[in-house]
Amino acid sequence: MWNSAPPTAETKREFFEERVISCSSSERGPAIRITDLACNAAHCLACASCHAFVGSLDLQMELQSGAATRATVLESMPSCRLPEMPGCPHQLNELLPCRQGCGQVYCSEGCLQKHWSRGHRLLCTGALTDVNHPLVRFKTKAPSGTFLLVADMLAELAARLCAGHDDMLAAAEHFSVFCREMWWDVKARKEEPAVQAKRRAEMKAELAESASLFHEALREVLTAAGHAEVAAAMEPTCTADAFGALAGCLELNQVAIVVDSPLRDYARQLAAQERGGEGLLEAMAVVGPCALRCQSARDEDEEAEGEWEEAGSSEEEGEEEGEEDDDDVGDHERLSKDPSAAEVDACSHLLFKPYDGAGLFTLICMANHSCLPNTEVRYISPGTQAARASLVALRDIAQGNEIYHSYIDEGLETQERKDALLSYGFQCGCEKCMASS
Repeated sequence: MWNSAPPTAETKREFFEERVISCSSSERGPAIRITDLACNAAHCLACASCHAFVGSLDLQMELQSGAATRATVLESMPSCRLPEMPGCPHQLNELLPCRQGCGQVYCSEGCLQKHWSRGHRLLCTGALTDVNHPLVRFKTKAPSGTFLLVADMLAELAARLCAGHDDMLAAAEHFSVFCREMWWDVKARKEEPAVQAKRRAEMKAELAESASLFHEALREVLTAAGHAEVAAAMEPTCTADAFGALAGCLELNQVAIVVDSPLRDYARQLAAQERGGEGLLEAMAVVGPCALRCQSARDEDEEAEGEWEEAGSSEEEGEEEGEEDDDDVGDHERLSKDPSAAEVDACSHLLFKPYDGAGLFTLICMANHSCLPNTEVRYISPGTQAARASLVALRDIAQGNEIYHSYIDEGLETQERKDALLSYGFQCGCEKCMASS
């Protein structure tokens, strides 16, 4: 959602693209990103700075199958050895853990240093042994990934102030273009009218507790580092109202980030080998059991947390790359006890969870919503490269026409779409919605 004029196509087809980077490097303002730490970091290894996948396919498979945890996989070699597949790099990127031992990983020394100086040095808990430290308590108690993203943004601002790169006025300019509203007001709109006031008060108290913990943590870390003046300057940004305004800005403007696991590319190559390649039996002797463990891990997740919905875009990718599914593959929802390579490929969107999270992109967030969008957001990470967010035209767009993308699943029924848009505070007036009304 955008506070100023929405974008229009300057040519017949318009293609917006921007790298997932920090606000200090973005040409047109902040593009900040964080993984969903609760359900994503446990099964994906990706650089905390550029978000490229790191390590090897073996390590990625260990996490996806539940054969190892993020902590153990960084301390020991993987037990599985996936066979090499042509056209599919086995080694993705170098894997460098945070030197403080917090669990963050990087693809290069450059990314490690960049993330550290950009604000991670103020948020890293690796060297903290006191479980009652306010930073540990904040990260443990934060009920929403949005709160962690707010902390990430404020830590970057504090780091820039420490380095003398910004002042408060310049920092605020980055966010002046975005629609803003208090977080508790945005979230309460989804509740039934009779309980909105009660839920609004509860959520405001919840946020106030997190803001207070973060304020205490930031002040302690900055003061200990000899930046008491920056700690004082950051005081106004850590109040409940300021924290709530930033969290609300994110709720209204952030875009879901989904990048398919490189294991899906591996599964495609494996299926191609089934159609005439050599060494398939040896490969499936390793891959088959791994895939079955991934299926079991998914079943356990669904039972514990509710059904996990596939967030990848395999059909779109297949069409874009000119790939066609074999007629004999079919729509597999589950693997057989002795799965074929084609089964693993067909089930890969369910077996190998994507790298997901949320981001604030100045270009992409310029586009308004429509249930009949003429563009869509896609995420591309070609194996070893940094993730890229792209707004891609779905059809020809005449010069001067407004560019839209859908904030929700436009395939939902009319009332479901209306309900999904409640938190945004508007009703869609596109042709599809008007015709349904």
